[in-house]
This record gives sequence, structure tokens and C-alpha cells, in this order.
Amino acid sequence: MLTTKWVVFFIMAFMICSFFSGFIEQSYLGHNGGSGVLSPIFGMWTTSSSSAIGKITTLATSSTLYNTLWHMMRWDYAMYTGIYSIAKIPLYCISAGFAYSLLISLLAVVGPLFSAALSFLTNLVHF
Repeated sequence: MLTTKWVVFFIMAFMICSFFSGFIEQSYLGHNGGSGVLSPIFGMWTTSSSSAIGKITTLATSSTLYNTLWHMMRWDYAMYTGIYSIAKIPLYCISAGFAYSLLISLLAVVGPLFSAALSFLTNLVHF
């Protein structure tokens, strides 16, 4: 099962790398300072519906969110180019461990729900 400390670790590692990359690219020094990788998520939140349910629905169904998560898992930063791309190898191991733990956690939640629904449907058919 995926514990909260690993989710927080992964998100904080991503945020720290994002800020560090922003300083290297000098994108935080100007008037439009912000992370190039995180800006699609912040833009989605401000332009979505005014209700909380609308915002959650927009975030869950947006391809921008999944594209940003893909870049997050691949550690796409400007600082990891050239010879420094070798630093991505241990980061890929962290991403793979996080993805595997997330998959196992989702299967642990969805599996019993799926089997309960399947048994309900088979009991319904027998009557």
C-alpha cells in the first residue's frame, strides 16, 4: 500500500526540482515568474467551473493534467540535458517505485469493489 509519506516525498522532490529548474532557466527572475511544468495545472484550476465539483471534474477529465503528470514522472527539466541526463536514472527509479506503489494501492481499493459488484451481478442473475 502507498503511504502518505511517499506521496509527499515524490511531490516535494518534484516541486524542489521545479523551483531549481526555474532559477536555472531564469524564469523566476522576471515579471512572469512561474514553473513551466506546473503552470498548466494552475491555469486549469483558475479557468474551470466556479463550483468545487466542477473543478474536480475538470481536473479529473483534463488531458493537460495527465500530460503534466507524465512530465512529472519523466523529470522533464531543462537542467537534465547533456551530460546531466545521467541524473535521471535514479529519478526514474523513484518514479517507477511510485507508479508501482500507486498501481498496487489502486488495485487494492478497486479489486474488492469489483469483486463485490461481480458477486452482486451473479446473485442478481440467479434469481
